[in-house]
Amino acid sequence: MSIIVSDLLIWRIYDDEKGFWYIETPSRVLPRAAILQSGEIVRIDELENYDETA
Repeated sequence: MSIIVSDLLIWRIYDDEKGFWYIETPSRVLPRAAILQSGEIVRIDELENYDETA
């Protein structure tokens, strides 16, 4: 069985200003998230308080 990345994403958009990808997935655990420049994935609701320098 192979998984195609497009099957895992409902939508995605790139924020040029911040350098983040914002994604929405069918997952109940991680429905909306941001992929940071470091590659780390954080939930949208946790992004406001996130410090990439820590």
